[in-house]
Amino acid sequence: MDDPAAQPVPPPPPPAASSRGGWTPQALQWAGRGYLALAGALLLLPILYFVLVFTAHHLFQILLLTGCSFLPVFHGLSTVRPPRPRAVHAAAMMLALVLAFLTPYLAFWGAHPSNPYFRANIVLHSLAGLLWLADLHLLVRAQAADVGDAAMRIEATSCLCLMAALPLLTGLCLGLLAVRGHLFPPRLTLHPAFAAMPFPIQALLLTACLPYFVTLLMLLQASNHAFSRALEAPGAPIPDPKKRIAKGEEEA
Repeated sequence: MDDPAAQPVPPPPPPAASSRGGWTPQALQWAGRGYLALAGALLLLPILYFVLVFTAHHLFQILLLTGCSFLPVFHGLSTVRPPRPRAVHAAAMMLALVLAFLTPYLAFWGAHPSNPYFRANIVLHSLAGLLWLADLHLLVRAQAADVGDAAMRIEATSCLCLMAALPLLTGLCLGLLAVRGHLFPPRLTLHPAFAAMPFPIQALLLTACLPYFVTLLMLLQASNHAFSRALEAPGAPIPDPKKRIAKGEEEA
């Protein structure tokens, strides 16, 4: 009978150490969930804007809809929090707070479209929204650089360039049609609130919708990459082969 003391001691399991940059597998899994929450928020916010502009008229209703719609935003940002403090994450949180503060003015502008103060808030809201979307791209790019995910870093950079180019090209096309071709009406008549605004502000609101879709696709890709990295990282849970065999026999 072999001496138990003479048998080789198996190596200890690898600790749940960070894959790179302080990101543990658990943190990467939470980051993937946070990106999904942010993607869901990007689908919810345009619906909120439509409701605020066209249907919401009571202050309590406006504040309730704004709070419920921005809850996934702050949940996603707090879940994607990097292990080390980063300025890009703090900027994303600050811009989200600015958006949440300016969003009720959409309803006020819908009720009083000729008010210059509400118009100025709409323009400021659009610019803050574009900066927030750009900061989300930078946040994903920083996280991809920390974990050594070159593919996701390139995708985030490419999507950021595309997000910046789409509104610019669309605005140039609308400007050419309005100034030279006269194929575009001087003011859109989709709704009295839109018809009361100058065409440049209407074009700004229309072109601001395009970056939402680019950022949405980028966040879905970032979530997929985060989950994949969490499974590949040292210390990630490995499925028990006996359980997989038993599961296959039950399915058979």
